[in-house]
Amino acid sequence: RRPNDEAKSPQQLLSAACKSNEVSGDESVPNSCARFGLKVPDHLVKQCRGLGHQWREELCARFDAAAESTTHGWFAQLEDSAGSLAACLDRRWDWPDPLASRIIWPHGRAPVATLIYLHGFTCDGGSYLCCEDYFCMEQRVPTNKDEEEEDEEEDDEETDDVIYLPFPGLKVVLPSAP
Repeated sequence: RRPNDEAKSPQQLLSAACKSNEVSGDESVPNSCARFGLKVPDHLVKQCRGLGHQWREELCARFDAAAESTTHGWFAQLEDSAGSLAACLDRRWDWPDPLASRIIWPHGRAPVATLIYLHGFTCDGGSYLCCEDYFCMEQRVPTNKDEEEEDEEEDDEETDDVIYLPFPGLKVVLPSAP
C-alpha cells in the first residue's frame, strides 16, 4: 500500500507523501533505502494536472523529507499517467535541489501572500514540510459515534478528527540554514 493510493484530493496526496516514513515496504529495496513513486490515483489525474507543474516538485520534496532518515538514499519512479516523467525530461519541472529552500505553493491559484518561516538553525527547510499544523487551517471533522458516547463526552474536542486545509493563496517559503 502506497500513501498515494487512498488520497481523495491533491492536498491529501501531498500530506500523505510527508507521512510516508515506511515509503518502501518492498523486499527488493534494502532497509536503509526508500522507494516512492509519483503515481497519482486515476480519479485525481485531471485535478493534479490543473494545478500546474509546481505540485510535482512539492510532492517530490515531501517524499524526500519523509525519507530523510534513510542512510543509503532512495529510488523514485517518475512514470505515471499524469505525465510526470515527460514533464521532467522536458524541464517543465525540476527535481528539488537538496540545498534550496522548500516551498509550499498555493496550488491552483496565484499567491496573494508569502510567509517566510525563519526557523532555528537545527533543521533544514524540508524538515518543516510535514508540519501542516504550522501553515494550514485546522478543520475538525466529527467522528461517527454512538449517541451514548456523545452524551458522555460532549465538550471533549479530542473526539473529532482534524484535517488541515491550506490558506487560500498563501505561499510558504522554508529556507534552509547555511
